[in-house]
Amino acid sequence: MLFVCLGDSITYGYPYGPASSWVYLSQASVNVTLVNKGHNGDTLGDMLSRFKSDVLALTPTDVLVMGGTNDAWNSIPLRTVQENVTTMFNMARANHIRFHLGLPIPINIHAFDDPYLEQAIRTAPFLDRYRDWMRLFAAKNKVNLVDFYTPMLGSDGTANPDYYSDSGHPNRKGYRIMATTVIGYLQNTNLS
Repeated sequence: MLFVCLGDSITYGYPYGPASSWVYLSQASVNVTLVNKGHNGDTLGDMLSRFKSDVLALTPTDVLVMGGTNDAWNSIPLRTVQENVTTMFNMARANHIRFHLGLPIPINIHAFDDPYLEQAIRTAPFLDRYRDWMRLFAAKNKVNLVDFYTPMLGSDGTANPDYYSDSGHPNRKGYRIMATTVIGYLQNTNLS
């Protein structure tokens, strides 16, 4: 099986690089080939624009789309997010590729030394709306949902600062948490 992971910097592995990404960290523990197609700064619209070259051209069995954080950063309306995800879902289905959707991780409101914290906090309501819709979309369309959100929370219901390098990106421990999530997901999801 060939599993393309299409995403933004949180898929790429920023700020460390792909060798620290959840994609790379998951590879040794799963019986599928994972391909990291994370691009720093990408919105879901950017992912859609490269869907043919980065997904369809590889003829994978599966694609996992993980995005939304940069959409929220840019205050992209929910309707646009819906259209972009739905179009990628339809493209995958038309090409007999199983579609998986990742829930964006929470914003780390505890990153007090991050100069972008204030703007990051403003993105949180957008991400909440995106996640709510993604859950509904997944249920309605029988799409497998990868919950990256919940494992990144602390006991107080906000992002666990121990898992973050800044207000939006995981640190090495956070990427390991995300990898554990993917490993569990792939081991417990029927991909036949």
